[in-house]
Amino acid sequence: MHVDSQTPLRSTRKRTRSQSQQDRTNLRQKRCRRRAGLFGKSVEFSDKNQADVYILIHINDQYFILNTNSHGTWPPPEDQIEKHYPYTVRKRPEDYRTPIKKKRGRKETLFRKSVEYGDQCGADVYIIVYVNNRYFTLNTNSDGTCPPSAKQIENHYPLPVYKTSEDYQKRPAQAKKIERLNHVHEVTVLC
Repeated sequence: MHVDSQTPLRSTRKRTRSQSQQDRTNLRQKRCRRRAGLFGKSVEFSDKNQADVYILIHINDQYFILNTNSHGTWPPPEDQIEKHYPYTVRKRPEDYRTPIKKKRGRKETLFRKSVEYGDQCGADVYIIVYVNNRYFTLNTNSDGTCPPSAKQIENHYPLPVYKTSEDYQKRPAQAKKIERLNHVHEVTVLC
């Protein structure tokens, strides 16, 4: 049997196909881990600074939303923010892509992580932070359009994935372990 050097063998084709499947799986896992990390940072910032944080991520025609405000009516529309809060601070992705000067602080880290997620995962990220009676917004969408309204998102398919701050609190297994350790400590102290 004569094999042309230009024609790959079947096993090579299978390996190539399975490698591309593995690459897609790795990319999907990377996006999921980074999104969970970004949401976790947001919840941490919200808890430590008594701030409201809203993040909307649009990737592959799917929305992922985190809202740390428990009232459910948040965030307000863009024009309402502009009308009632004239000192809204608008952040741009360019502010976080090149480290010209070191910016410190949890809010700056949150914005930087959002820009990194948008760049590395090919997603549009929109974030609103309300802290100390001021709004800070960031939109990584290249055309600068505002995020869709709540009505548009509700009618979107596939359905959006909603997350709350409770999703990123201590996991039940961790809480049980801590409770068990505290109980053991109390028993040893009492004895």
